[in-house]
Amino acid sequence: MKEDFKSLFQYCKERLSVYPDNNEYLFYYAMALSALGDHDKANNTFQKLFKKTGEYFYLICKSLSEYASGDKKQAEKDLEESIDNDEDIGDILLAFDVARASEDFNDAQKALKKAIKLEPKKAADKVEDVFEKLETVKSDDKIIMVNIMKLLRLLQEEN
Repeated sequence: MKEDFKSLFQYCKERLSVYPDNNEYLFYYAMALSALGDHDKANNTFQKLFKKTGEYFYLICKSLSEYASGDKKQAEKDLEESIDNDEDIGDILLAFDVARASEDFNDAQKALKKAIKLEPKKAADKVEDVFEKLETVKSDDKIIMVNIMKLLRLLQEEN
């Protein structure tokens, strides 16, 4: 898998020498850098993309790389800024996933609350999916939680 990221890095580096401002190449370049452990360059590239586009998606990606590098404080700051200012449900749910996976439960909770306000059905689907994938929960508790989420969704649809 590391070889795949090396190939991606090389491909993007070559393409960026021809198209230095291409957002797609910059994004995949940053992803490859992060996967290969060069988090400083990855974070700088994500920051460049965020400043260039104003899209919080890139700041959320930067926070993922920051968590991977151990810079939890900056990751939490970037996630919080994204959650506070982004109105895209996909980005907010991504922020929830990043925070939850990084055990940043304050930002995970904040992102989930915002997702519920933006699009309750998508937020309920996400929570249901999380519970279905939990392996450490007893199967009876898991079934109860999934059914509660299904009931909540049905109640939302009636209203």
